[in-house]
Amino acid sequence: MKSTESAPSGAEGHRERLRARFLKSGFAGFHDYEALELALTYAIPRRDVKPIAKELLRRFDSVAGVLGAELDELAATAGMGEKSAAFVKTIDALIGLAFERRVVSKRKPLATVSEAAEFFRRSIGNKPNERFKAIYLNNRNEPLFVEDVGEGTVSEVAAYPRRIVENAIRTRAASVIVGHNHPGGFAKPSRDDDRLTKQIKDALAAVSIPLQEHLIVTESEFYSYRKMGFL
Repeated sequence: MKSTESAPSGAEGHRERLRARFLKSGFAGFHDYEALELALTYAIPRRDVKPIAKELLRRFDSVAGVLGAELDELAATAGMGEKSAAFVKTIDALIGLAFERRVVSKRKPLATVSEAAEFFRRSIGNKPNERFKAIYLNNRNEPLFVEDVGEGTVSEVAAYPRRIVENAIRTRAASVIVGHNHPGGFAKPSRDDDRLTKQIKDALAAVSIPLQEHLIVTESEFYSYRKMGFL
C-alpha cells in the first residue's frame, strides 16, 4: 500500500546527514540499519524508513539476507510494498552483475579453489533458492564468460549438461568451473549433486573440455569436488 503520510519534522535533515556521511567516507562508521535506511530513502521518499530498515534486518538477519530475500517476502515486510521491494532486488542484481563483469573484464586468473569459491559465495551464496552458475575459462584460467545456468533444485535440471557444453564450445573454453549454492547453510553435497557433477563431467569430456571444479557454497563455507577427489 502506498502511504500518503508526510515525513515527520526533521526527517529530511536526517536523510541529508546520512547522505553527507556516505559521500564523505562511504559506509565507514554506519550501522547496518543505517546503510539500509539510506538506500531506502531513494525508494520511499515520504516516510521515516529507519523502522523499516530495522524490521528488514530482524526478518532476514543481515544486509546480505535482505538483498537475497525473495521479492514477495520483501514486499510483505511492514512499510515496504512492491516498488520498494523491486528497488532492493535491483540493487542486489546490480551488485552481482558488476562483480561478474569486473571478474571477466579484468581476466584475472582463478588460480585457487578458494578464489573460485569466493566468486560463487559473493555471487550466489546469499540467495534463498538454489542457483547454478558456470564459469568458462581460457587456457590461462582466465574467465571468458559467466553464465546463470538456472535456478531450482539440481534434481530438476536435466538440461544443464547440454547447455554447459554448448556454451563451452561457443566461448572456446579450455575448461569449465561450475558452482551452486545451498540455501540451508550446509555445503554437504546430495546424491543429486553427485549425479549432476558426473553428468556435466562426462558431457564435457565428450568434447574434450575438462570440468575443472564443482563448488557448493553457502554464505560461510564451501565444498570442492576436486579437493574431495571426485574430479
